[in-house]
Formats: sequence, C-alpha cells, structure tokens
Amino acid sequence: MVGLSAARVLLIQRRALRPRLHLAWKVKGTIHWVPGNGPTVQVNLYDRLFTVADPGQFENLADCLNPDSLIATQAITEPALAESMPDAYFQFERVGFFKQDPDSTPDQMIYNRSVTLKDAWSKKH
Repeated sequence: MVGLSAARVLLIQRRALRPRLHLAWKVKGTIHWVPGNGPTVQVNLYDRLFTVADPGQFENLADCLNPDSLIATQAITEPALAESMPDAYFQFERVGFFKQDPDSTPDQMIYNRSVTLKDAWSKKH
C-alpha cells in the first residue's frame, strides 16, 4: 500500500516472488520508477486532428480542427532514452507507445506518441 502526503511517498510494501511460483499469478499491473535525475526529453502527445467524426461535412475544415491535436511537453525518462534509438518503440507509463522523432539530436531527444493506451481507470471513476 502506498500512502501519499503532499506528493511524497510515505510507504511502499513489497513481496518477493519465489521462482516459478509467480507463474500462476496474474499480474494486474507493474509500475516502473525512473530516477528523478534522469534526462529530460520532449514528448509530443498527438490526438485527433478533427473534433468531429466526418470533417467532410464542413465547408471550412478549420471550423472543426482540434486545437489540442498536438501537446508538446517535457518528461523525465530512463537514462537509456537519451541515446539515439530511431527504430525502437517504447511504452511510457499510462500514456501510450512512443517512437523517437527523426529530428532528435543528442542534445534534445524528442519522442512522438504513436498509440494511446486504453484508459479503463477513468471510466470507473
């Protein structure tokens, strides 16, 4: 159980798995922690380009453009993601799958979201 107070982790309890015994358990989720001093990269979150299912119904396509179709932000990542890996895909926790942008440089890595994850949690709450 994790207790949060002012965005600080107060307690983490863990249980070690014995070899082979854990194969019978169904894991519901895994959280991977990244170091707080990891490299900062630019992350481009792409969403639908249009706010309607059929933009062809509109005479002026600008009327139904999604202003939030691209959100550029920063993220702290694993140190390995600061290296050039143009052909690899990565899953960023609870956000989606990302691929390194071809315009990335050693000084500024850029990752583009290619697929979002199904968000079952928000439907329940």
